[in-house]
Amino acid sequence: MCISEGAGRRPGDTIAQVEQAPKETDYGNELETAPFLRTNPKETVMGSTTDKIKGTANEVAGKARQAFGKSIDNHEEQVKGSIQEAEGKAQVAKGEAKEAIKKIVDKA
Repeated sequence: MCISEGAGRRPGDTIAQVEQAPKETDYGNELETAPFLRTNPKETVMGSTTDKIKGTANEVAGKARQAFGKSIDNHEEQVKGSIQEAEGKAQVAKGEAKEAIKKIVDKA
């Protein structure tokens, strides 16, 4: 069955051919980064607020893990908690840096 022309279709294209055609994607949107530009294709781009929220959550979880490790006298859990807390602090700093850069770019 042939379909009408338009939207990248050619005369004689079937429905199956049109459905298999590559779809156009707007890579101008920050959240839809072109896959070939990402270092990790499964990585999603987070905004500054998301980074700060997730970082704070990691800090709190890390502190809780440290306290748990201390309560059961497990040094390994304490170390893992302190690592998680440090990762959270780094993530918060990343979010703050993104926000500062965005403010500078918005002024320009």
